[in-house]
Amino acid sequence: MSGLVSERGWQLVLLAALVVATLGLLAPGAAVGVRASGHADKLAHVLLFTLLGLLGRRAYPGHPRWRIFLALILYGAAIELAQSQTGRSPEAFDLVADAVGAAVVWVGRRAARREG
Repeated sequence: MSGLVSERGWQLVLLAALVVATLGLLAPGAAVGVRASGHADKLAHVLLFTLLGLLGRRAYPGHPRWRIFLALILYGAAIELAQSQTGRSPEAFDLVADAVGAAVVWVGRRAARREG
């Protein structure tokens, strides 16, 4: 258990975050109401995947970090492929930003362990 929320609770929070993220990432740009461009778009991807990584660690604390990292990379790749079906254009640099966000959690955990 992580504080007041059980693993099952974190899993439900992660699922809800993935649903919201998927809807936002696949919605046509005009439907979202915001068109992030350039660095703002990539920063949004990094932050989103950092959040998903943190939620993944809470939801599945017994799983190796590399599995959560890999799952997020596969999710990001699936989103990029699906975007081509929604009128949005997939971008390889979005996937790179997703990987950076997912890696923040992986590397951050390792650094915290060394210092602790």
